[in-house]
Formats: sequence, C-alpha cells, structure tokens
Amino acid sequence: MLVLYIIVGIIGFLILSLLIPIDFIFSFKADGKKSTSLRVNWLFGLIGRDLRKRVRRERQKEARTRTWHRLRQIGTDLKTLTALMKLARRLFRALKVKRLSGYLKLGFDNPADTGIAFGVIQPLFACLSLPASASFRIEPDFSTSTLEAEVEGKVRVCPFRVAGIVIGFVCSSEGRHVVRRLARTR
Repeated sequence: MLVLYIIVGIIGFLILSLLIPIDFIFSFKADGKKSTSLRVNWLFGLIGRDLRKRVRRERQKEARTRTWHRLRQIGTDLKTLTALMKLARRLFRALKVKRLSGYLKLGFDNPADTGIAFGVIQPLFACLSLPASASFRIEPDFSTSTLEAEVEGKVRVCPFRVAGIVIGFVCSSEGRHVVRRLARTR
C-alpha cells in the first residue's frame, strides 16, 4: 500500500510541476554586429538558464540538411501537411505573449529610396494583428545608409497545455498518420 501512495505522490508531483508556466525571454539586436540572447525561466523566475548554442557550424549544416531531407520526405502529401499546420496553429495559440517590443531604423544612400521603403514597411506593421502588449517603432534615416534592428519579448507557455495538445494530436487519426510517416523516414 505504501508503494501505491509513493507512485500516486510522484504522479501528482509531476502533474503539479507541469502546471507551472515556463517563460521564454528573448532579445535580438543588430547594429553593425548581431547579438542574441534567449533565457528560460521556470518557477516564476526562481530557476532560469541562458540558452546559447555553441555548436560547430559543420554540425549545424549537417543537421539542417538531414532535417530538411526528412521534412521533404514527410510532407509530400496534403493530409500530412494539413495535420502539421493544425498542430502548429494549436501550439502557437498555447503561447501567451507577455511583452513584445521592436525598433527598426532604416536608411539608404538615396533619401527617395528610404521614403519608398518606409512608405511600404509602415503600413505593413499597421496591418499586423499584434497583441496589446506589443509595441513597434520604425524610424527612417534620410541622411545615411543604416540598418539597426532590435526585438525583445517575453512569452509564457504552460507545459500542461502543450502536453495536452501533443497527446491529443498523437491520438488523432491525422497524428497517427504523421507518426507513421515519421517512422518510415528513419
């Protein structure tokens, strides 16, 4: 009986730990040189880790080639593509954007080109359906040729919701079809 209580306690602890959200804090800056950062926080910031890839470029290129090759083999029929798009849409809806801000300073050698580019980019940002916590600023620079960009954000994910979405996908007929296709390509 004690063993049963221990097993139930462990399962209960795992379920409770899945209910605690995970925060992803990211930053990208480009002004002459690029700098990126990604930090993952759990337990409302008590446990955190910076994620930075320090992988050799050869390994990255080889892994990318293998991944694209597998994706080409998997996504050849319409049923698989629609199932994967539905999964991606559901996973994207599980994200909660807490903060999103961006800055873009754009300039060309010719001020007329800068005006044309600014006239195209500014309405595109106005048409995007961004959350209320998002703010983007675009500035034209008519004097010099510049490109400066900065994006910062914080996204919250509840692992329990993600697990439910993935388990529901794998248990559906479309998910089983995708899993069979994945197993065949290995």
